[in-house]
Order: sequence, then structure tokens, then C-alpha cells
Amino acid sequence: MKDLVITKTQIIIEQYKELLSLLRKYGDETIISSYHILEDAIDNLQNERDEEKSREIIVDSYRKLYWGNGALSDYNIWVDDYNERIKLNKPFGDIHEYLWNEVKEYF
Repeated sequence: MKDLVITKTQIIIEQYKELLSLLRKYGDETIISSYHILEDAIDNLQNERDEEKSREIIVDSYRKLYWGNGALSDYNIWVDDYNERIKLNKPFGDIHEYLWNEVKEYF
């Protein structure tokens, strides 16, 4: 039986899918371009077999998603209840931290 190997690319695809799901649930029209960036990155990564090209897709999509003011780097869910706000925003922070740790050497 073949060993099951999960690659970093597969983990990033899952992180992107989770991020897309969260954005669809809590997002608004101000981040519509992020939906398209994530959808394109997921599709391209699922079809790419070359590790170097996958890395380029990941770095490029990260750059587009977190480029600065107005991008996901500023995004948060606002609810009046502080504890609920922290709870809802934690997954966004966790995904961003994971992605940054994977791409920071390329910046």
C-alpha cells in the first residue's frame, strides 16, 4: 500500500478553500476580487504538477490577497460583541499566519 503523502501545496489548497468558504459566509462586495483570486489559485494549484510553478502560484496569489490597505490584510468581521468578534475572526488570522509562514522567504 502506498504511503499517503500530503504536500504543502495540498495543505495550502485546503487553507484557500477554507478562506474562500469563510469569505463567502461573512464577506461583502468590498472583497469580491479576493473570491476570484482564491478560485483561480485553487483551480490552478489543483491542475499544476510542477512544484516550482505551484510555488509561483502560491506566492503570486498571496501577494494579491494581502497586498496592503483594502486587501485581506485589513479584513475583519465586525460584530458588536467583542468575544464573538474575536471568535469569528480567529480562523482568518490562523489562515493568514499559516500562509505567511509558507511564503515569507519569497518576499
